[in-house]
Amino acid sequence: MTSYLTSVIQNAARLVKDLGPIDHITPSLCQLHLLPILARISYKICLLMLNVMLRSAPPYMSSLVAPCAALESKRGLHSASK
Repeated sequence: MTSYLTSVIQNAARLVKDLGPIDHITPSLCQLHLLPILARISYKICLLMLNVMLRSAPPYMSSLVAPCAALESKRGLHSASK
């Protein structure tokens, strides 16, 4: 799946930057501020969690997340002592 998405992003960058099939794509991706797929997924998850923590996320998203302090009484977490 990620190889297909990578191919789509690279072809879109080639179209936007008017590059040929033998031109290097990496400098163009950097210039267009495009992240690799896995980094993009991590960034999006972090951004969504920040919005949940700042209470600017939609209610359906906030209802799916519970702070660790709320879970502490149910089960012990290794990070609870830190």
